[in-house]
Amino acid sequence: MTGRARSDTEFRRTILPNGLTVLSEHMPGVRSVAFGAWIRAASIHEAPEVMGVSHLLEHIVFM
Repeated sequence: MTGRARSDTEFRRTILPNGLTVLSEHMPGVRSVAFGAWIRAASIHEAPEVMGVSHLLEHIVFM
């Protein structure tokens, strides 16, 4: 590729029994894996007894 966006990209969306959504893409000829995680949660959604867990998780991931 030379700086252009691929127009033939197809992503596969899989929803696991626990509700986790996985997006994947098969790229023939590539022998590596890239991983990204997006979490639909924030401190505003936390119960008072676990307040701050989302922020802690953020710092642990980036260490």
